[in-house]
Amino acid sequence: MFIPTKENIKQLLDNSEGLADDAKDWVELRLQLLKVDAEVQVNGIIRKIMLAILGLIILFFASITLALGIGLWLGNAFWGFLSVTIFLLIVTIFINWYKPAFFKLKSEKIEKTAQKLLNPGKK
Repeated sequence: MFIPTKENIKQLLDNSEGLADDAKDWVELRLQLLKVDAEVQVNGIIRKIMLAILGLIILFFASITLALGIGLWLGNAFWGFLSVTIFLLIVTIFINWYKPAFFKLKSEKIEKTAQKLLNPGKK
């Protein structure tokens, strides 16, 4: 049978204060880690958006350049723009109908990402 003494109680209180401080420090570190993770993810998303916008601008100017070049070759700018438009329409139809593998997202990957976001502490 355990009989509490002043020394045992004092030691227990000291240990519990240390445990509470450790738990507080752990929670603060975990919050800092979550903030850093969120910042890294946001920065990655912003980078991808910027690259997509830059890619669209490059595609836009390349299409105009190609259309003007084909138009010059065919003798009229109209035919150049028409041929580039038809080409882009065919590419869009191909992507829509055949859905190449590089455009598909695997459901397992989406599910794992969703689980990570919903349960950041679990692996």
